[in-house]
Amino acid sequence: MTKYPANFRSDLENFILRLLEIPSAKGEPTTDAPFGRETVESLTVFLDEAKRLGFTKTFAGNKYGYVEWPTDFPAGTPPVAVVCHLDVVPAGDWTDAFKPIKTADRIIGRGAIDNKGPAAISLYALFLIREQGLKPDRPIRIILGLDEESGSQCMAAYRKNETLPYIGYTPDGSFPVIRAEKTIIHGNINYPISSLHNDNTITLESVHGGTRPNVIPETVRYTLTELGTGHKTTSTYTVKGRTGHASIPQSGLSALGLAVEEIYGKLTAKNQSHPFIDFYRRHIGMITDGSGLGIACSDLSTGPLTMNIGTIDLDMNRAVLGLDIRCPVTVDSKELLATLEKNLVAEGAYLSNVTVSPGIDYDPSDPLIQTLADVFSSWYGKSLEALSIGGGTYARALPNIVAFGPNMPGTGSVAHISGEYITLEHIYACIDIYKDAIARLAKLVRD
Repeated sequence: MTKYPANFRSDLENFILRLLEIPSAKGEPTTDAPFGRETVESLTVFLDEAKRLGFTKTFAGNKYGYVEWPTDFPAGTPPVAVVCHLDVVPAGDWTDAFKPIKTADRIIGRGAIDNKGPAAISLYALFLIREQGLKPDRPIRIILGLDEESGSQCMAAYRKNETLPYIGYTPDGSFPVIRAEKTIIHGNINYPISSLHNDNTITLESVHGGTRPNVIPETVRYTLTELGTGHKTTSTYTVKGRTGHASIPQSGLSALGLAVEEIYGKLTAKNQSHPFIDFYRRHIGMITDGSGLGIACSDLSTGPLTMNIGTIDLDMNRAVLGLDIRCPVTVDSKELLATLEKNLVAEGAYLSNVTVSPGIDYDPSDPLIQTLADVFSSWYGKSLEALSIGGGTYARALPNIVAFGPNMPGTGSVAHISGEYITLEHIYACIDIYKDAIARLAKLVRD
């Protein structure tokens, strides 16, 4: 690994810390900031640092921005693109998410690995390439989106207004390189509640929890009213799980699943039941493969379907669940949704607000896949096969882009969790890798 000067290291680490201080989860839209004021603030801080480093061609929009070098190519020349995002998932129960700290070996804060840290690393890698005198065959553009975690509407705006990439990557996945991503389905499962008994000694008043469908719920709170002799007691209970990314549900522990079991236990102790609790235990529970709803499936390219219930809002009349499905890329999502809808309707429930983000499936022999895999193997010391993932990246939002790092082989993802971090060793390994990758892609000819 290259040993970088102390001032370079200090500048980069402090830049990452400044970005992590900004709570750029999606916020209230305004005319000037459709994804929330803090997302635009993150972009401003990033572009100010780019200008300080001597980059003169930048663009600051309210949905995306970019830094481009060199500046002497004709307008409209398709660039080598490094596509990053500056929005983050909400803090959840992590109270210090936006109070980043640097320890002896790491930087801790929301966005450290997903994706502010890699965005900052990419800028400094481009700075080193420029200082070393590389003469690229086309412009190199770091694209900065502000809505990746909530639907990538930023890239819809980019596609409408900008020249599309010739080739490139997004540092928002894993090494050696991601060649395939599952189809992502989001929506709501709606369960009307109409068959409660008035003489129940325990009434389930409400259940609320989770932050968004693509995050395993860490905290769920439910309220019960219990009738005693001559009195009524209402109590609210808090259930804790372990959060994580919905694409790898086995990495976490759903607080909602735990809460449902806890509620079930309290009800059965009084010889009572609740239709939604019974529905959830029967068809969802702690199972994450969709089998309880009749949609379990798999393929050779991307593996088995995963399912996460990320949010719940339940009152006396209905329950609404935030649904995240990662569907094998070769499976017909329309047929899968038809099966899911049929099975839900049979149980008195229904789907709404469904969105589908089609997956991607690059051939392992594609020059982009082979080049990036070779860059990583040169650093790592051995060749590894290209990966497929359940996560969704900008690779599905822009053409000719695949996910490339930053997660290292054999390490679990710390994205979306409390205590998210990036180690200092990891930062400088990525500087080495991304510097080489950008230089190689800047000379690559792709059919």
